[in-house]
Amino acid sequence: MGWASWNSLASQIDYDTIKAQVDALVSSGMAEAGYEYVNIDEGWWCGCGYFYRS
Repeated sequence: MGWASWNSLASQIDYDTIKAQVDALVSSGMAEAGYEYVNIDEGWWCGCGYFYRS
């Protein structure tokens, strides 16, 4: 199982946001329940995401 960023963050994402989401996955107990992936979808399809601007 996993969590994807697009539904809540769209292409407004950076390292600190990703780190906060990973920390929340762990601290909320989701990792212990079997969640192990944080999928980063930040606008790769249009070349407009954070990592394209960096």
